[in-house]
Amino acid sequence: MNREETKAAIEAMQHFADGGEVEVYDDFLESGKKEWRRASTPAWDWWKSNYRKMPEPREYYIDLAIAKVYGGNPKSFLNDEDIDHIPDYIKVREVIE
Repeated sequence: MNREETKAAIEAMQHFADGGEVEVYDDFLESGKKEWRRASTPAWDWWKSNYRKMPEPREYYIDLAIAKVYGGNPKSFLNDEDIDHIPDYIKVREVIE
């Protein structure tokens, strides 16, 4: 591990120690697919696997008037502070499984 990889490892382990959720990326799945999955009891085997803090779902609003013009471009994504003066919007919450 280099210094940056070590910092990322410490961050993931500290997050878990503080009660947060972590994910593991490895090839131990029966399907043979490699993918990020929840690690309820991580082995911390950095030679065979990678670990990270579980991403938090994002929430944002889409201004429908601008989205029609830009085709859903991020220019149409708004946060809570911007939404008060927008008449036509939808709220989006990312689903992470």
